[in-house]
Amino acid sequence: MIFFIRYIVKEKEEYDMPITTYLNFNGNCKEALMSYQKIFKTDAPRFMTFFEMPGSESLPEHLQAMILHAEINLLDTKIYASDSPNDEKHPYKPGNHTILTIEVKAQEEAKYYYEHLKEGGIVTTPFGPTFFSDAFAELEDRFGIHWMIMVE
Repeated sequence: MIFFIRYIVKEKEEYDMPITTYLNFNGNCKEALMSYQKIFKTDAPRFMTFFEMPGSESLPEHLQAMILHAEINLLDTKIYASDSPNDEKHPYKPGNHTILTIEVKAQEEAKYYYEHLKEGGIVTTPFGPTFFSDAFAELEDRFGIHWMIMVE
């Protein structure tokens, strides 16, 4: 029995990267997170605009002011958020504004999740390097659940 308990604890320690909820907003991400900060009496959220992204000079002006990525802690739970560009690739519509995010430390593990979750689904952003991660992918699985996978 002691071996079994130690094994469970060891397994849990190996997977200390939780699945994180990612919320998409229709242009009011900053307003929403600032409101949540007050409600939950938590630290200020961190924001990054599309303007701060490499190559942003080619983006439409209205998009540059929108939130590319934000983080806030609510009751010891990390929440990611952004404004949806509301374009062909990332349309905003009720029901598609929640994304589950898997953050792992090894590229091989990220690739494993990507390969399995994309089966029968729709890949929005193929697995590969980005300016913020060595490996990143975005997809909708065959059940209609939206996922982001990234190497921390």
